[in-house]
Amino acid sequence: AAPTAAAAPSAAPATPGESAHVDVVELKLSETIQDRNPVNPGASFTTGAKVFSWVKLNVKEPETQIKMRWLLGDTAVYTSDPVTVKQSPGYRTWLFKTVDQAGAWKVEVLDADEKTVAAESFTVQ
Repeated sequence: AAPTAAAAPSAAPATPGESAHVDVVELKLSETIQDRNPVNPGASFTTGAKVFSWVKLNVKEPETQIKMRWLLGDTAVYTSDPVTVKQSPGYRTWLFKTVDQAGAWKVEVLDADEKTVAAESFTVQ
């Protein structure tokens, strides 16, 4: 996937917070998804790995959208297109990115208002 344009003007890292649209029940990272669940979730991956960001949501509205933003250090390198999620106390979805650079990474889950509602850090070696 192609990197997005410049990161948001605010360079300060986002702090996960409350959302009127969704609550993040779980956020896990893994190299494999099986039966809609992450296999051997972890926080360290090798360069070139396909890393899945798996999220379990409590969706509070009949339908809303989330995005996932991938950061290397404090720089956003990719933001997904919006993913439609439907009302459920345990809605699961996942996206992946091939991580091609070593360093400190983070995945953020954004609600329909582009607010960070969860984040998970990981390293790529």
